[in-house]
Amino acid sequence: MKLHRFGLFAFLVLTGCSEPPQTPRIGVPTVHVVHLDFQTMTPEVKSFGSLSFAHKAELTSVVAGTVVSPLPEEGRPVVKDQVLCVLQNDQITIQQSQARHEFSAAKAGVELAEAKLWQARLQFETRRLSLTKTENQLQQKKLELEEAQKILEGKEKLYELSGVSKQELETLRLKVLADKTDLEALNVDFRAQQIGLRDADILAFGLKVASNKAEKGRILENINTTVERAELDSARANLEKAQGDVDAASLLAEELTVRSPLSGILGARYVEQGEHLTQGNKIATVFDDTAIDAVVPVREEEGLALRVGQSAQVWIDALGSTPFRGFVRVISPIVDPTSGHFTVKVRLQLRDVHLKPGLFVRVTIPYGTAAQFLVLPQETLMEKRNDTARVLTVVNLRLIERRVTLGKEVPNGWVVTAGVNAGDVLVKEPSPLLREGDRVEISS
Repeated sequence: MKLHRFGLFAFLVLTGCSEPPQTPRIGVPTVHVVHLDFQTMTPEVKSFGSLSFAHKAELTSVVAGTVVSPLPEEGRPVVKDQVLCVLQNDQITIQQSQARHEFSAAKAGVELAEAKLWQARLQFETRRLSLTKTENQLQQKKLELEEAQKILEGKEKLYELSGVSKQELETLRLKVLADKTDLEALNVDFRAQQIGLRDADILAFGLKVASNKAEKGRILENINTTVERAELDSARANLEKAQGDVDAASLLAEELTVRSPLSGILGARYVEQGEHLTQGNKIATVFDDTAIDAVVPVREEEGLALRVGQSAQVWIDALGSTPFRGFVRVISPIVDPTSGHFTVKVRLQLRDVHLKPGLFVRVTIPYGTAAQFLVLPQETLMEKRNDTARVLTVVNLRLIERRVTLGKEVPNGWVVTAGVNAGDVLVKEPSPLLREGDRVEISS
C-alpha cells in the first residue's frame, strides 16, 4: 500500500515539473521571409520584338508598259537576275530602232571625215613637194638668166669691135628679156605656192615657229588641215551623241524586262498579266530569306552599353524553347524621343532554317563582366512605382517598412541600389493587412 502511494506521488511530481506544450500566441500573424543576399550575374539586356528580313527589294516600273508575262506565285523562291515579268512598250522599241539607225549614220559620217582628213594630208604633202620643185626651177632660171646676161655682155663688146652682127645681138637681148619674164612668173608661182606654208602663217595662227624641221612640218600640216580636222571632231561628237542615244534607248528597253535584284523568295506581287503600268507602279517585293534579323527596342541606358558584334540569344516562341544564336548587327544611332529606346537588330545565325518575318521573338544580349548584385525578389515588392517600391523587413520579430530604389530587372526580381542591405530579412508576398511595427512570427 505504501509502495503504491509513493509511485502515485512520484508521477504527480514529474508531471508537474515538465514544460507545458507551446501554443501560438493569439493575434500574431505568421509570415514567410527571404534573406537578402548578393548574386553573381553577368549584365544582360532583355527585350522582345519581331523578325524581319535583313534585305528586301521593292520592284517598281521604271517605264510605262503592259505586263505580257505572268509573275511567279507569292512565296516561290527566286534567284538573282531571274526574269519576273516582261513589259511591252512600242514607243520604246521604235525609239531604240531609230537610235541605232542614227548611230549607223553618225559612224559613216566619221569614216567620211577621216577620209577627207587623209586626203587633205596627202594634198598638203603634194603642195610641199610642188613648192620644192618650183623653188628648184626658180634657182635654175636665175642661173640661166645670169649666164645669158654674161653672154650678152660679151656679145655687146664684140659688137663694138664688129665681131657679131646686130641681128645676133638683138636675138640675145630678146632671150635675156624672155628669161627675166620667165623668172618673174616663177617668182609669182612660188609666192602663191608658199601661201599656208610660211612662217608668217604659223605666227598668224598664234603658234610659235619651231626650229626643228620635222616639228615645223607637223605644225604646217595641222594648219592646212584645220577644216578637215574640225569636220572629223564634229563627226565624232555626233557619233558620241548617237552612241549615248543608243545606250539610253537600250537602258529603257532593258527596263521592260523586270529581274530580281537578289536571291530569296517572292514576298508579294502587285500586278497581273495584262495590266498597264505607269512609271513608278509597284510590281513585287523580293526578300532575301538567308539573312534575317530580330528587331527589338532597347532602353537608352542599356543601349549605350551595347556594341556591334556582341553575341546574343534569340528565342522564337513558335519554334519551342531552344534559343538561336546571333550577334548585334545594327544599333540605331538615335534614340526614339517618344519611347526613349534604341532600335537594335540582331542577326540570327541560321542553317537550313526558314523563318517568316513578323514572328514574335525574345532577345538576350550579355555585356560586360560578371559582378555581384543585390537582387530583390519580385514577391517582396509592394506598390512598385517606376524605379521605387516598398518592402517590409523583419527586425526582432517586428515589421519595418523600407523604401527601396530599383535598378534593372533580372530574372525573378530587380537589382536594388538603395534602401536595403545584404542579410536583411524581407517578407514574401506581404499581406495588405500588415503594418509597420506589427509583431510577427516567422514561418519555419
